[in-house]
Amino acid sequence: KPENHLAIIRSWGTSTLILSKKEIREEEVRAIKDFCDERNFDTVYFPGIKEEEANINHVLEQRVFILSR
Repeated sequence: KPENHLAIIRSWGTSTLILSKKEIREEEVRAIKDFCDERNFDTVYFPGIKEEEANINHVLEQRVFILSR
């Protein structure tokens, strides 16, 4: 599944798209979450993301990123 090779994070003005040749594993998802927590970034997408895991630090009125999946 292509969506298992993708992660997206964002700050207030920048989004970063992460593509992997291999499926992103749970330990890599944990590292992405830790990175975002330490640097005040938001997770937009990673395999298995739940709606409540997005749009936390730089809150958008409409949850456009999570709604677009």
